[in-house]
Amino acid sequence: MNEVIKIVNSDGNEMEVNVIMSFEVEETGKQYIIYKKMDEEENMDTIYASLLQENNGEYTLTDMTEEEWTFVKSVMGSVVNSKED
Repeated sequence: MNEVIKIVNSDGNEMEVNVIMSFEVEETGKQYIIYKKMDEEENMDTIYASLLQENNGEYTLTDMTEEEWTFVKSVMGSVVNSKED
């Protein structure tokens, strides 16, 4: 995807992030984002995941439950495995 967007994190701070992937779960209507922070060194391998809420073109991140985090990790694993095949 490689899109850069401005978001407001759960602490209320605005920052730019590089979107690696985003997806919506149809059953819940919740949208998730997997991203890298733009202010971190380019060689960092740290990625982040959060719930993503959009309101009139403004994006806000909120924390996920442990169950949601487990689900997002499984989605990321599926994507990685499909790219290796």
